[in-house]
Amino acid sequence: MAVAPGRRGQGIARGLLNEVEGRARSAGFRLVTLLHKPELAAFYRRLGYTTATMSRSPCPTPVWA
Repeated sequence: MAVAPGRRGQGIARGLLNEVEGRARSAGFRLVTLLHKPELAAFYRRLGYTTATMSRSPCPTPVWA
């Protein structure tokens, strides 16, 4: 998920994440795992996420736009 620089700070990412969390909860999921840029850790902490561990993803290396 990414929000255009000119639209940041308007609650767009928070709203999208709340929607995804709600849908996941409704589907019976109890855990969300995020892969994000290191500089976004504070944003996710503000939303209540914690860092369980820092690890390399088994997925191909992401390309950050």
